Amino acid sequence: MNQSLELEYICIWAETPKTEPKRGRKSVSFSDRYVFTGNVIIDGTTYRVQFVEHKDVTKLLTGVHKSRASHVELYRVYHEAHQAQERTYFSPVIAKTNGRIGEPAAIGNEDTLLPYFVLSRNGLMIEIDLKAINISKPSDEDPRLGTIEHIQTLTTQRGEIIVVPGKYMRWVWRRPTHKPIPATTPEAA
Repeated sequence: MNQSLELEYICIWAETPKTEPKRGRKSVSFSDRYVFTGNVIIDGTTYRVQFVEHKDVTKLLTGVHKSRASHVELYRVYHEAHQAQERTYFSPVIAKTNGRIGEPAAIGNEDTLLPYFVLSRNGLMIEIDLKAINISKPSDEDPRLGTIEHIQTLTTQRGEIIVVPGKYMRWVWRRPTHKPIPATTPEAA
């Protein structure tokens, strides 16, 4: 596991895609394409995630669907991660800036990492991979691109993601915290 990036918390809400663009139009609100949204805490900072299907990212980047330029730029930064087509859904890790959300989160100490998530779901089973593009280490295939690094996999079983009941289904995972063992006193003889 990459020690320079620590996932502390993740909460993902299940949603359904909304409307398709009207007939004959290309414009689409990209927020209508999110299937899952949520928040994550990485290295003590809270970020946003918004999962979409790879095909919708492709339509956004190739111009089939038009959206705000900020969304296009956000997903273009993760082009090589999206090209890997891993799992069903893809999300950048999105930084909150001046009250607005829409810039990629660049995290790291020695290396600069652009973290992202890929997700797949089968009923109540959900699997999430936290990965990152290490832009400090060029890729062997294309030196202009960074190296993709796998950080951590979470599942509803091994990763102990908890399904939280309520009006909207959501999955929550927190990094386990070790409770100190209380000191015991010797019993009186």
